[in-house]
Amino acid sequence: MSNKTNLLACIAITWASACVAPLPAGLEAHPQGLLPSQDTSTTPSGFLEVEAISSWGETEQATSVAMRYGLAEKTELYMLQELHRAISIPGADKTSGVGDAWLGMRHRLIDSDANGTAHAFAAEVRLPHGDPSDGLGTGQLELHLIHIRDSSWRGLDLTTNTGLKLIGDGEDRPDPALTASATFTKARLSAAGKQLPFGVIAEVGGMWQPEENHSPAWAALGIRIPIHPSLELQIARIEGIGSDGPEAAWIADLGRLVGDALDLRTR
Repeated sequence: MSNKTNLLACIAITWASACVAPLPAGLEAHPQGLLPSQDTSTTPSGFLEVEAISSWGETEQATSVAMRYGLAEKTELYMLQELHRAISIPGADKTSGVGDAWLGMRHRLIDSDANGTAHAFAAEVRLPHGDPSDGLGTGQLELHLIHIRDSSWRGLDLTTNTGLKLIGDGEDRPDPALTASATFTKARLSAAGKQLPFGVIAEVGGMWQPEENHSPAWAALGIRIPIHPSLELQIARIEGIGSDGPEAAWIADLGRLVGDALDLRTR
């Protein structure tokens, strides 16, 4: 199945969720799967957010679906699964198939400290069921522990992620790696005294894996388009920094916040 077909299937699932109960006032969609970082917001308790994510690079394309469920007022469970990954390197056979998944939990520790800064903690694990021989998965478990901080800077929302990764090395001795990113967002831009129907998102980040002398880094710039309070589209361009950086790619993320007709606690 092609990457485009998988993307259309993800979008269909996302739009189909519009058939459930409408959202209470004040709640809105907030996709998190566009870029590597995440912020301190959590899905409202008893609600589900579904995201369709697709990326297009010169040699790699991927389509994923993400689901986030509000387990409690400040805690959510989330899962991201690569439904389809295709690798087409010139001079080599094209490979495609199912990629790895991530399973995680995020908890908001502090909504606002003395400086008006929010703090959260996330723990996530890679579930390696993609075929590593074809480059579709890592073949190794991977643990990521993240401290998330939300604040503001010159009228922009500023989010920082700092974390520790334990990456399998195939010898039952996980290699440690440090991760960090800074993300600037503006929910809505204004021009000539009028609010525009879109906002911006920019990010720079990287990872340092000393045992492998591996330091991938990236920068990204994109837009946020709130189509409806329960539906938001995000589009960004991500570029690798340095020789270890990821392949340049376009990324699109369509997120839909589902009403509480799916409150699992009442089932």
